[in-house]
Amino acid sequence: MVDLVRTAYGVEADAVVGGPSWLAVDRFDVVAKPWERTPLASINLMLQSLLADRFKLVVREDTRPMPAWVLSKGAGDPKLKPADSLGESSCRVADNNERLSCRNVTLDAFLARLRENPISTRLPVVNATGLEGSWDFDLNYTIVGGDFGILISENNPVLNAIEKQLGLTLELQNIPQPVLIVESVNRTPTANAADVGTRLPPDPVEFEIASLRRCESVDPFGQRISPAGHVTTGCERLLTHIVVAWNLCPPGPSGPGCRHTDVVKGPSWLESKIVDIVAKAPIPIGGRLVFDPSYRTMLRNLLVDRFKMVTHYEDRITEVYTLVAAKPKLRKADPSSRAGCKSNGGAFLRTVITCQNVTMAQFAEHVSRYGVVNPSWRPAVDASGIQGTWDLTLTFGGRPARARPANADGVASDPTGVATLREAIEQQLGLKLEEARRPMPVFVIDHIEENPTEN
Repeated sequence: MVDLVRTAYGVEADAVVGGPSWLAVDRFDVVAKPWERTPLASINLMLQSLLADRFKLVVREDTRPMPAWVLSKGAGDPKLKPADSLGESSCRVADNNERLSCRNVTLDAFLARLRENPISTRLPVVNATGLEGSWDFDLNYTIVGGDFGILISENNPVLNAIEKQLGLTLELQNIPQPVLIVESVNRTPTANAADVGTRLPPDPVEFEIASLRRCESVDPFGQRISPAGHVTTGCERLLTHIVVAWNLCPPGPSGPGCRHTDVVKGPSWLESKIVDIVAKAPIPIGGRLVFDPSYRTMLRNLLVDRFKMVTHYEDRITEVYTLVAAKPKLRKADPSSRAGCKSNGGAFLRTVITCQNVTMAQFAEHVSRYGVVNPSWRPAVDASGIQGTWDLTLTFGGRPARARPANADGVASDPTGVATLREAIEQQLGLKLEEARRPMPVFVIDHIEENPTEN
């Protein structure tokens, strides 16, 4: 529901405040047909009316102090050099990920560069320095993950580099911001009209035309999408196409939320066969193929048709983690607070998970999605027996802690780095993630041709 509200009113989810605890938990599908050539702004107004009519949603605008990233001057004079040319404006990773080199950039453009990574902060970013013009500067620090590691997060070393080397500060502050307060909303919508099934156009189930081409190597950057419905997937493993088509690994904070071979049982050559698909859809396709349900439907039917696939689901014994109680150190939640989990950090950085008013099953589902620290992609299943809802905070590192070499006395020093996910759960929450084998749903391919039918 919180996503429907933010979409309808054009705000970030963090700007939607108040309302019942289930806003960030309960999920709905909305299928609607606007008038032809209706602009997006009008469609959002229609969604507002729909939510008010069907869910009795009542909201009001207000201003409240809310978290934002603020770039401001430090205690001394800024250490910035005015740009000496009118050349290209850019910030690039250099010196084997040890330097961020920015040339001819405004501070607004610099902040935009830090925020452009999709896993970067969703909070507002404000330039409060009052410094105009373009600048040349270098930030010397270890950029873990290279270009992927340029982002704004609470744990990124770029924050310290900005303070020490530029004489500026980029920090979280509470500043007055517009918010949307949910006064009331019904958890169950009014019933659909009796004839809605006949009045709504059917979802497209097939591409108008499609071509499959064999590739020698994976090229995910070859993906192209146009508003007219033209789609080029880029060269991907056939197994990846199958996973996307059947939505078998929904994306999580660290990427697809499972290991493909654990959820798909079929021939071994599914990973080695690489295919590029070029197709024309009868409708526009969204910005990311993996998130577009219409694209997944059309892809699924294409694969079934061209590879003569026969499939079914069944429960099979699978390696999992079970969340069990050891010596629980949990804080009881306020049942009226907004339920859900948020994460700060990144794939290569220290990560902080903050959960509010969640059950143990909801917490287990959330931690299952961290593939960087759960490289086996095992799902986590709640077996703690702990009832009720809880507030949890968990801090862990992107890589396992490693012990330093032994000192002169032959005694190893303390490990370096932050705890792994499993260590943090035990040390900080008094719970354990134990390896286990349980029946879990898997996608079974009964038959698939190694080569598709001709284009």
